[in-house]
Amino acid sequence: TGADGPFDALFARSGRVVSLAGIGEPKIAGAELVSGTYFDALGLRAIVGASALPMTTRPREHPVVVLSNAHWLEHFGGRREIVGQTLRVNNQPMEIIGASSGNG
Repeated sequence: TGADGPFDALFARSGRVVSLAGIGEPKIAGAELVSGTYFDALGLRAIVGASALPMTTRPREHPVVVLSNAHWLEHFGGRREIVGQTLRVNNQPMEIIGASSGNG
């Protein structure tokens, strides 16, 4: 990508087990809390919706969820209308903004 330094991109991630509720049956799932640069740094793209919000959006003001491709297909049947719906993650309401090309 033409970067002059040792890193082309930086991101942060932290794995967690979370409870999901609000759409369908409540369930326990693996999740990753990630920085806004995560998807671009790994070359992951949105299959539906978006994989990130503009950097001007602060996470605490507008918490969002990007579903993995596998989770979107298995638990939501690949339905595009899932974008914009609210999912409660550890009882915190978050807007589903998309599903990514990753398999996580």
